[in-house]
Amino acid sequence: MLLLTLLACAGDDTSTPHSGTTSVPTATWEAAFDASTAGSLSGVWGSGPDDVTIVGGDDDRGEIWHFDGSGWTMTEMPAVGLLVWVFGFGPDDVWSVGVGGGAVHWDGSSWEVLATGTTTDLWGIWGTSPSDLWVVGGDPNAGEPLILHYDGSAFTPVALPSAENDRGAHSLFKVFGLGGTVWAVGQAGLIVANDGSGFVQQPTGPVASEDFVSLWGTSTGDLIAVGGRSAGLLSTYDGAGSWDTVRPDRVQGLNAVTFLEPDRAVIGGVGGWVGTVTPSTGEVVREDPYDNRDIHALWTDGQGRTYGVGGTFYAPHHGTAVVRTEP
Repeated sequence: MLLLTLLACAGDDTSTPHSGTTSVPTATWEAAFDASTAGSLSGVWGSGPDDVTIVGGDDDRGEIWHFDGSGWTMTEMPAVGLLVWVFGFGPDDVWSVGVGGGAVHWDGSSWEVLATGTTTDLWGIWGTSPSDLWVVGGDPNAGEPLILHYDGSAFTPVALPSAENDRGAHSLFKVFGLGGTVWAVGQAGLIVANDGSGFVQQPTGPVASEDFVSLWGTSTGDLIAVGGRSAGLLSTYDGAGSWDTVRPDRVQGLNAVTFLEPDRAVIGGVGGWVGTVTPSTGEVVREDPYDNRDIHALWTDGQGRTYGVGGTFYAPHHGTAVVRTEP
C-alpha cells in the first residue's frame, strides 16, 4: 500500500506536521494574468514556454486565451459553448472540447468548429496524432459514459460495455495514454484502459468510491489519477492493470495533475488547494495557494513554470489563472 505523508510547507500555519516530517521551501504561486474579466477557466496546454493556450467560458460562450511569450490575449473564435479541455501537437495544431458536444481546432490561423455528432458534454481530449484522438464525456446525472475516437476525418462513438462499468458511472472526465495504452477516468472511481482490443475496467480498490477527475504520467510506472469530492483521492498505477488508491490526509478534492519530471507531480483542486506528490514514496507537500478558487487544470512548460487555471462553473462565472515557480 502506498503510504502518503502530508508535509507542512514553510508559511503554512493551518496544519501540524506529522511526526518525522520536515518543512520545505514553498514554491511561489502568483497570477499569470488578470483574469477578472474571464469566465471559468478549465483547461491549459502548451507546446512550449512561448505558446500556451487556456480554455474556458461561461453559460453563453467559450473563451480561449493565448500566451506568446510576452503577453496574454483573448483569441477570436467562432460561436461555441464553454470549453473544458485542450490538447495539441504543436503551435499550429490545437484541439479543444466542451459542453454540448462542442469541439474546435486551431490550424495556425483560425479556430474551426468541428462536428462531433453529439450534444453530450465533452470533458477531455488526448491523442497520439491528429488522426488518433480520444474524447470522453457524458452527463454526470444520467446515461452512459461517452467515448469518441477521431481518425482525422470523423468522430466515431466507441462502446463501453456495461460489464466494464460495474460502478455505474455516467461520465468519464479525462483521457490519457502511454506506451500503446489509453486510460480514461470518471465517476465513482471508474478507470478503464484500452490496449488496442477495447476498453476494460481496471481495479481501483475500495477507497476509490468517489470520482476520478484527471490523470497524467511520464511512463506506465509513473502514472497517477486524482479526484475525490469530499476529500482528495490519489491513485498510482502498478504497471500491471491495477491501481493503488489512497486518501491522503488533509488534502482537498483534487481536479488536476501534471508532472514536473519523472516521479514528481504538481496537483491541485478544490478551494485553490495546490501541492506536489512524489509517486514512488507517496509524499505530498502542500503549498500556499494564490487564491481560494478551484483549480481545474495544470500544465508545466518544462522550463520551471507550471500554469494552473480554474474558477467557478456556476453563474456568475469567475476565472483564475496562476503560475508556479520554485525558489
